[in-house]
Amino acid sequence: MITTDSVNNKQTDSTQIYSSDPNTMGKDDFLMLLVTELQNQDPLSPMENSEFVAQLAQFSALEQLTNVNKNLEMLQMYQNSLNNAQAVGMIGKNIMASGNTTELVEGGDATLEFNLPANAVDVSIDIFNSAGNFVTTLQAGSMDAGHHSMTWNGTDSEAQDVPAGIYMFEVHAIGEDNVPLETGTYTEGVVSGVTYRNGSPYLMTGENLVPLSAVREVTNPEAAPEEPDAPEIEEGLR
Repeated sequence: MITTDSVNNKQTDSTQIYSSDPNTMGKDDFLMLLVTELQNQDPLSPMENSEFVAQLAQFSALEQLTNVNKNLEMLQMYQNSLNNAQAVGMIGKNIMASGNTTELVEGGDATLEFNLPANAVDVSIDIFNSAGNFVTTLQAGSMDAGHHSMTWNGTDSEAQDVPAGIYMFEVHAIGEDNVPLETGTYTEGVVSGVTYRNGSPYLMTGENLVPLSAVREVTNPEAAPEEPDAPEIEEGLR
């Protein structure tokens, strides 16, 4: 199900500046002031040509800014519609996105995805619950450069089972020159729906919410293997 926290569709007259401030002067107000000034000027001391031209230039600039603002809003609405369509198209797909969260399911394991930019002589992973409290540390030892996936069995540092939910992890790696490596962490899952936070689409993978902008890879889930057909039984053997 796709839910939205708030969807605001506003239509504004193209002859006004787009602003929530009722005290903001639009181009119609500016033109009215200019006409009123011309109507009430002293015939014996009319407005100087240079001053009149300057005010017309200001009016022209105001109109151009109004049109630019309108076009930007239309472009933003178009971009939002493209993002929404792209997010909906990912439902049922397996995604990998930048992030340091993983979901532990009841009675199952959690997968920790990360990348090493170079060979590491020692790798460890600290795991925290959603409140930021330390849970346990996994020791991985030495690992080669590249993408890696580790499994956490859902127990804490006391070998006690922890409740299912969303957990965070941090990867600490030491390079061959004993210098810490900057590692990249990822979150992975199958998209079950789309929700919106402050107008931005988030992909739902279980209980986890992934910003659309964080997605790095989209793939089809692995198809379940087909079961072999049952052997036919000859009539005489029944």
